[in-house]
Amino acid sequence: MRKLLLLTALLLGIIVQAQEYYSAEIILRNGNTKTGYSTLPSNKAFQKSIKFKTASKGSSKKIKSDAIDKIIFTLDDGKKYLFERSGMMYVTKKYHKNKEKQCEKIKNNWILATYFSEHIITYNLAQKYYIDKNNTMISQTIDNSGTWADIFLLVKKPEETCATMIGHIAYGATIIGQEKRFRKSASIYFEDKEELVKRINNKEFKSNEIQELAKAYSELF
Repeated sequence: MRKLLLLTALLLGIIVQAQEYYSAEIILRNGNTKTGYSTLPSNKAFQKSIKFKTASKGSSKKIKSDAIDKIIFTLDDGKKYLFERSGMMYVTKKYHKNKEKQCEKIKNNWILATYFSEHIITYNLAQKYYIDKNNTMISQTIDNSGTWADIFLLVKKPEETCATMIGHIAYGATIIGQEKRFRKSASIYFEDKEELVKRINNKEFKSNEIQELAKAYSELF
């Protein structure tokens, strides 16, 4: 038992030491900005902060996730990735009623921006994020039960505070009625563009094609 505990502690130590820091600009909720190096955010249950340091070889300190509004990571090849700390809303019958008040009560998560336009942004919400060997940011959710794991696909218009869940990428078991629920939610969310709603109801988009849907929405302007 003692050997097992020592091995576990050693492995945890290796994981902690292996945490990578990336060039980052952190915009805090109080309006202040920090520039330096940060670990990637995570939505894992016990990770409530990120580690930050002002110099690449300097000492680090923790910043609570809920004190942060946005983080912009810049990789060595110039690629930039935006994370936002935001609540996630679902499209319900009362979606358009007191939307902002509903948003204030929602738990915040780290979401990764995947498509930008002046009219809409799309995001992934996953359990964790990492950078692969091609310097591409990967969203990952692992389900220990082996049933299914979801990456939620969100959208947000400029005037909105919370992102809205429209679709998702599911790994594992097929969810019955998934596409029908997606079309209903997307039709309500994009109801300001009747032409796009017709395309949604004609099954031109699937629940894992939110970026394509957002691009089609932007083109209507």
